[in-house]
Amino acid sequence: MKYIEAPAIYRPEPGDRTLFLAGGITGVQNWQAEAARLLGDVPVVVFNPRQPDFDVTNPDAAANQIAWEVACLRQSAVTLFWF
Repeated sequence: MKYIEAPAIYRPEPGDRTLFLAGGITGVQNWQAEAARLLGDVPVVVFNPRQPDFDVTNPDAAANQIAWEVACLRQSAVTLFWF
């Protein structure tokens, strides 16, 4: 597994299989860490939108996060949803 966490830039490589982890981030358990652990041996690029240090004081933070998510969703072959 190759792990891409927001806001890291993804540079596609030929043959990459991509998966986006979609679901709750704020006020919920870190389910993305468990999903990444379970996908550890799968040959896939995992996009995780949960940032370890999201700066809520930065007025551009939300827009940058949304732009990152949209870009990664467009590049994803599979979206895993957690509800």
